[in-house]
Amino acid sequence: MPAPRSLVSCLTLGLMLALCASCAGLTPREQGQARQLREAGISETEMGTKKGWVAGTLNIIPGMGNFYLATGKDSGSQIIYGIVNIIPCWVLWPLTCAWSVPQAAVDAGNINRRKTIVYFFETDAGKKEFEERRAKVGK
Repeated sequence: MPAPRSLVSCLTLGLMLALCASCAGLTPREQGQARQLREAGISETEMGTKKGWVAGTLNIIPGMGNFYLATGKDSGSQIIYGIVNIIPCWVLWPLTCAWSVPQAAVDAGNINRRKTIVYFFETDAGKKEFEERRAKVGK
């Protein structure tokens, strides 16, 4: 006996909402560091090079935005997300755009935040610049 149509709709909606979550989220430590950057007057995405609108637009073709985000250093996990976005496209495209477009745009911002955090908290030049900029805001 086939599943009731409303049950299938609810399950589909639940799956889409679950998949809308960002795949490149920040850890609690990184969230605290991003807050410190904001308090020092530094844009959280200052050092970032990924454009959210590019990633989102490319993900209209499932996975392409994730492959764009995977270019460069430390974003290799986006390749996996790109492949995962391609798999359901054979059955669910264009519905896949409902989660893949916003997911890629959010991930671009998080990748940029992470890159900025690494610069200001893990490199000597970044640490020095952070202290100088924080001191200016404190005055």
